Amino acid sequence: MSDDIAKKPPGHKEREKIFTELKKTMLVEAAAGTGKTTSMMKRMTELISNGKCEIERLVAVTYTRKAAAELRAKFQHALEKAVAKSSGEQRNRLTYALDNIERCYIGTIHSFCARILREQYHLVGIKPDFRLLTGFKEALIMDEICKRQDSRAFKEFGKVLKKRGFQQEVLTFISLLKSNLVSPDEFEKTVSACKSLPERTINRCSELLNIFKLYENERIKTGYLDFRDLIGLTIKVLKNKVVANSYQKMFKVILVDEFQDTDPAQYLLLTLLRGENTEIKT
Repeated sequence: MSDDIAKKPPGHKEREKIFTELKKTMLVEAAAGTGKTTSMMKRMTELISNGKCEIERLVAVTYTRKAAAELRAKFQHALEKAVAKSSGEQRNRLTYALDNIERCYIGTIHSFCARILREQYHLVGIKPDFRLLTGFKEALIMDEICKRQDSRAFKEFGKVLKKRGFQQEVLTFISLLKSNLVSPDEFEKTVSACKSLPERTINRCSELLNIFKLYENERIKTGYLDFRDLIGLTIKVLKNKVVANSYQKMFKVILVDEFQDTDPAQYLLLTLLRGENTEIKT
């Protein structure tokens, strides 16, 4: 075995493509702790240093605030290192990016959607000063809804309707539905169409549907959006081709950290944001 081969880790040729094939959309799969995020940072600096993307047209999203803060810090550090090692036009590009790093969107996918919704609120019938539901507030709303119900009207869930454990499970179920872009009306159609299911299953689904409707009505009445609404409403915005095209021109490169955590709604959102513009790379 030669010294060159011995010094390089397995898969180094594939890893190098992350930094050299900058015109390609790619998905990087690797085990935890193998440097995916570090590779993402290097790809971002390479895009800038090679003039493939300007700092203000670069987007990097992840799924938690902590992860977003770490991304921003790592990207700044990566730019600083790249500036120190560069010269000429590449150094100029990197220095400009470092000086204007706040113009690069690095944050959670939900805050990214919130930004779009505050700009395009009129397209989906919400107010620009909408409030975001926290998990604690969601639990309070669900508790208040269930307390107002007559347990006798819930044949299947009446005995547990006002218990926190059940309420949390319902919130999880609603989150799952909304993460797959299933509205109360669509869920109702599905329940109505499932005539062959056991009666008890249909009754349970009907009661869950009732709670789902009550939750959505209460959320809308109080002017709140939950995290799933941010995604779902942004998808509605981007289905407007004129609006979608404006954002496609605004953002040239989109990078997603922890892509394996992407749910169906988030994947559709990214697809709409990319559109048919092959210049947008994800």
